[in-house]
Amino acid sequence: MPVYYYRAYNVSGKSYQSSIDCETLTDAKARLLELGIPFVSVKEGKKKRAQKISQQSLLLFTEQLSQLLQADIPLFDSLKLLKDQFKQDAFFPILDNLCEQLSNGVSFSDALAKHPQHFDLLYCTLAQMGEQSGNLDLALKRIAKEISKSCKIQKQLQSALLYPSILATFCCIVLGVLIYYIIPSIETLFESASMGGFTKAVMSMCHHIRHWGISYGIFLVATFLSFRSLLKIPKYKKKYDQFILSIPKIRDYIVSFELTRWTSTLALLLKGDVALLDALKLAQNLISNTLLKETFAHCSKKVSEGISLSVELKKYSFFSPLLVQVIAVGENSGDLAASFAKLSYLFEEDIDKKLSKFMTLLAPISLIIMAALIGLIMLAVLLPLTDINSLLN
Repeated sequence: MPVYYYRAYNVSGKSYQSSIDCETLTDAKARLLELGIPFVSVKEGKKKRAQKISQQSLLLFTEQLSQLLQADIPLFDSLKLLKDQFKQDAFFPILDNLCEQLSNGVSFSDALAKHPQHFDLLYCTLAQMGEQSGNLDLALKRIAKEISKSCKIQKQLQSALLYPSILATFCCIVLGVLIYYIIPSIETLFESASMGGFTKAVMSMCHHIRHWGISYGIFLVATFLSFRSLLKIPKYKKKYDQFILSIPKIRDYIVSFELTRWTSTLALLLKGDVALLDALKLAQNLISNTLLKETFAHCSKKVSEGISLSVELKKYSFFSPLLVQVIAVGENSGDLAASFAKLSYLFEEDIDKKLSKFMTLLAPISLIIMAALIGLIMLAVLLPLTDINSLLN
């Protein structure tokens, strides 16, 4: 079905652009008028890959839908209410599509599955479990809790990188002013002075950057884009993931993040009475690191052959003894869901501690590096000026 892009204004007067799927341009305009959207222009375009919805928007949608269902409002009516609320948002076309599919008799989980770029496998599976058990509101509440955890970690990372990013930007601006404007304007003062080796080296570096800086910038951007393209190829993605896990400190962070998602997912699925093998297969698909994903897939296969999960995990060095021990206790007690929930909590606490330590160390280290770079250039400039002053005296 063709896609039509329209531009409209929200209640605050801000312009926004979105899309709608219709057979013809006339149908698209009629549909927009029916929905009460005051569009400015509508034109046909090529089908673009949908923009990924922010975690905050997804969290808001999930929480509000859960609350509406808890208030005994039917699912279709709840979606229509949310559609009116998100009318001036990029999330609106998705809600409109969900309503349309539900009116055509499609189940809610199947309708979600048609938007995999917005609703991942865990989201769709838990929604399906909620539909089948008649507790969709509780399932959505669980999903919202998981999304909230993810948002929390994302905010912590953003907070950790904000201050160093500001320092790095400021440092680049200062270095650019020094290299491209200040130093060239005072180089004539150095012609009659004898410059030391340190000053000569810094001046040579500045000359080199002025002549080749743009080329280096283009090269770095091209290298970054090429690297991102290579990571989309499974063979190179696997090699990169193996390399990352070979670095001890980085490996600890990666494993903690992945295990948090893995244990949390398994806890949710097992509490929903999903079989262990099915839960393991679903959870491994949510792992982003290729090596860890293959490891969990291998463990899942061994479990299907009758081998204990804790025994299999014990063979891998990057899984802590605590993980193996807690899972073993859950297997012996027959309550693996509680064990995975406990592990998820422990890994979340571990991530919080690591991020706090990372934020504590990153700010002063970045400040020292930036100050050292600027200080070295300033020192190289001031040393010859000091010699000139001594000669004048």
